[in-house]
Amino acid sequence: MNAYSADFVHGLEALSQSLSQVLAKLDGNEPSNWEEMASGAIMSPGPGHNSRQSPWPATRPPLPDPRLVRRIIRQRQLRSRFFADELFADPVWDMLLDLTAATAENRRISVTSLCLASGVPPTTALRWISVLENAGLVERQHDSTDKRRAFITLSDTAISQIARYFETIGPNASSAV
Repeated sequence: MNAYSADFVHGLEALSQSLSQVLAKLDGNEPSNWEEMASGAIMSPGPGHNSRQSPWPATRPPLPDPRLVRRIIRQRQLRSRFFADELFADPVWDMLLDLTAATAENRRISVTSLCLASGVPPTTALRWISVLENAGLVERQHDSTDKRRAFITLSDTAISQIARYFETIGPNASSAV
């Protein structure tokens, strides 16, 4: 890994952490101790969580707390500090994790943003997005205000599978992902 890659990854980690803090403050659910969040103690939204109506049926397990998913993403990105990036190329999982956090936060992810989250070149990421679409795991939604932009969302099937996956791995989720 060259110096540019290391700086880029470090910058992404810092940006991700800053965004997590801002989102927590905006949500009114800022943990009193950020180390608590990093240790994995937070698995579900606390009492101050903005409880909007869930977009999926009550029979499906809930998606994991987006802060947990963002922590997992940061942990996965940290590997590049110690190992060559090509040893851990897993763009589909990185995209699914990013989409999971965004879904739990009621946010949309643009195709461009999802390509960045994948950690692979844009052409490779676009091919994987097509694979995910063909598998019925994601859906493309065109932006009504800007025809050049599209958003990617998890399908109901993917939401259900991811929720069940996190339910299965349980409270020690970050060590299993």
